[in-house]
Amino acid sequence: MSEEDSLEASVDVKLVVGLGNPGNEYARTRHNIGFMAIDRLLEMQAPKVRRKCNSDVAEFQAGGRIVLLQKPLTYMNSSGDAVKKLCRRNKIKPSEVLVVYDDLDLKPGRLRIRFGGGSGGHNGIKSITARFGSGEYGRLRIGIGRPGSAADVADYVLQNFSENEEELLEKVVDESAKALLMLCDQGYKAAMNTYNGITVGCSVKPSQELKEND
Repeated sequence: MSEEDSLEASVDVKLVVGLGNPGNEYARTRHNIGFMAIDRLLEMQAPKVRRKCNSDVAEFQAGGRIVLLQKPLTYMNSSGDAVKKLCRRNKIKPSEVLVVYDDLDLKPGRLRIRFGGGSGGHNGIKSITARFGSGEYGRLRIGIGRPGSAADVADYVLQNFSENEEELLEKVVDESAKALLMLCDQGYKAAMNTYNGITVGCSVKPSQELKEND
């Protein structure tokens, strides 16, 4: 199935999953930017959050339907357990799921929306794909950049954002929440056309940067 066909088949997002780790010690870490995007969307929509399926779950209206928001509390490497459980309970298909998470291969300030694909080494995505038995679900990847050495990745993603990154982080989280709203309300194509060609905090569009690790 081509990406174009996939998009046509999966316009109606019914579940948005933000990836992260529970607990205050992880709250401002790079690996938790998916949680941050969901929290900002919760602030914008002000729905009531409930605890179910080992997750914090809320719902809001978009595109004439109810969309669930989920923050799995199973820790990153077991995210798929909570996602699969919530999907089964609500009869949600993998193609109706959108996952928002941190991406080392995108520069800070970059957002990338797509449907389907591999894990890019992300353990939360690996877990969800394993539980679904397929990678055919939507993703909003939020760039966090890479550390200087590949050996430092594990520590890097679990470090708090630095003071110098905080201003950009707030803008990125805001734009990510707006991108999620647009995607749920208007579909993948509208959101991709709006957000896949920009760098948050930069007024100039990159020319060919979208080719980086699609």
